[in-house]
Amino acid sequence: MKKRGKILLSISVCVLCLSLLVVGVFSAIPLSFQTTSNLNFTPRNVYAGIVVKTYQGDRSTNTFTELSEEGYSLGELKNFTPLANGFPDMTKDSVDGFLSGSDTLKSWSANPIALYLKKPTVRYEITIKNYSPYAIKVTTTNSTETTDGIEVNTNKAFGSAVTIDQPSGTTSEDLVLQIDFTVTSNDSPIDLDVSLGFVIEKA
Repeated sequence: MKKRGKILLSISVCVLCLSLLVVGVFSAIPLSFQTTSNLNFTPRNVYAGIVVKTYQGDRSTNTFTELSEEGYSLGELKNFTPLANGFPDMTKDSVDGFLSGSDTLKSWSANPIALYLKKPTVRYEITIKNYSPYAIKVTTTNSTETTDGIEVNTNKAFGSAVTIDQPSGTTSEDLVLQIDFTVTSNDSPIDLDVSLGFVIEKA
C-alpha cells in the first residue's frame, strides 16, 4: 500500500506541474489579432497642438503600459510656428495640418499591436491643446467597422463635439481623449482597421 500511495502521489504531483505549465504557456500565447490604425487631423482656423500615445494592457483592471518605441507615439506637434513661450505670435495664419519637420502632417498611423491574453486591450490616447485666443471645439469620429470579438470603450463620446476653453496665461487648455479596443474572443483571427477623425475648429 505504501508503494501504491507513493505512485499515486507522484502521479498527482506530475499532473499538477503539467497543469501549471500549460496555464503559464497559455497565458503567454498571443491573441490572433492584427491592427492597423489611421488617425486623421483637420485643424481649421485655430492654433492647436496634438500629442498621441499608444498603450497596451487590460481594461478590466485598468493596468496599462505605454508603448514608447518609435511608431507608437507622436510627440507634440503644432499647426503654427511657436514663440519661446510656445504660443503663436498671431501674425501668421495657422495651417491646415500639424508641422512635423518640413512636412505638414494630416494623418498618422501607429505600428501594429500584438495583444496577449493578459493584455487584451490597446488604448489610443490623443491630447488636443488649445493655443488660440478663443475657445475651440473638437469633433471626433470613430469610423472603425464593428467587429465581432472587439469591445470599444471611450472616455468621451466619439461622434460628438467637445469644447476646449480659451487658455489663460501661458498654459494651453487641453482635452485628453482615450479610446480602447479590447479583444473579447479569440475564436477566429481578427483584423481590425482603426479609423479615427479629429476636426478642430473655433467654437
